[in-house]
Amino acid sequence: KNYYTFNDIIGSSKVLNEEILKSKRASISNSSVLIYGETGCGKELFAQGIHYEGIRRDKPFIAINCAAIPSALLEGMLFGTVKGSFTGAENKKGLFEEAHRGTILLDEINSMDPYLQSKLLRVLQDGYIRPLGSNKIIDVDVRIIATINEEADKLIREGKLRKDFYYRLSVIKVMIPPLRERKEDISQLCDFFINYYNGILYRNVKGISEDVMEGFLNYSWPGNVRELKNNIESAMNMVEDGEILTKECFGNKINSVVEVTAEEGFRGDTPLNEYIDSLEKNIIEKSYKKNNKNITKTSEELKISRQNLQYKLKKYKLL
Repeated sequence: KNYYTFNDIIGSSKVLNEEILKSKRASISNSSVLIYGETGCGKELFAQGIHYEGIRRDKPFIAINCAAIPSALLEGMLFGTVKGSFTGAENKKGLFEEAHRGTILLDEINSMDPYLQSKLLRVLQDGYIRPLGSNKIIDVDVRIIATINEEADKLIREGKLRKDFYYRLSVIKVMIPPLRERKEDISQLCDFFINYYNGILYRNVKGISEDVMEGFLNYSWPGNVRELKNNIESAMNMVEDGEILTKECFGNKINSVVEVTAEEGFRGDTPLNEYIDSLEKNIIEKSYKKNNKNITKTSEELKISRQNLQYKLKKYKLL
């Protein structure tokens, strides 16, 4: 298949599964969806899951990266053009018309010009489009899924996201947790990527060494799952067949990725999830105390949401 469903989302952490459940509920609705997640979190994977496991699964799914296309061109691509509407313009259907009765994914909507956001707001409200250079309106039945890679409040303050557009888009909100907030999924992700690259690189890698895995668990992963995937692929091009991935396989990348900070490494005498919880609890407890138990300051320092911090404080009985 050349599309994703929820079964393709790897991980069993509570924070991830909460968003998967929310997305599954969204799949049986026609309401617009706003997906927030840092770069590399897998926003399109969730968007495709919502479409291909939903009530519009047999209709078109069209994705467009708003950050990659200038606004002057994007408007014509979305709404269509009429010959003569501007120099070189031809009669051409827009993506909304092509996606009729299906879903359109507007990736990185915060990169879109506010003027164009206002035109999309009209489409959301009225259910029709007007091609560039035309007086004719065309009714469209399209579900919109949009993504942002920065927090909505920040984007609104900076004028990058219209508040009225945000409210109309975010009928259903999905917030994909960054990899640093679900480190218990790292081992499972590594196994998946190793199996995947074994197939396409003709390798027979067995796994990852303990010191590399420990470094992975202590690293903050600013590039999220995509960064992990790229590092695994790079290492697997360097490994001998049948081996495990060691520091040597990662070359210079290991200096930035494997930063072992734990005083005592993982020795295998406790379950991995308990070891990860212990590391996380110690880090949160130190930051929470250092910030005089101020949740806002602690969440900013740890770069996690207030909601997630409160959940973890309760989990580790630190409240």
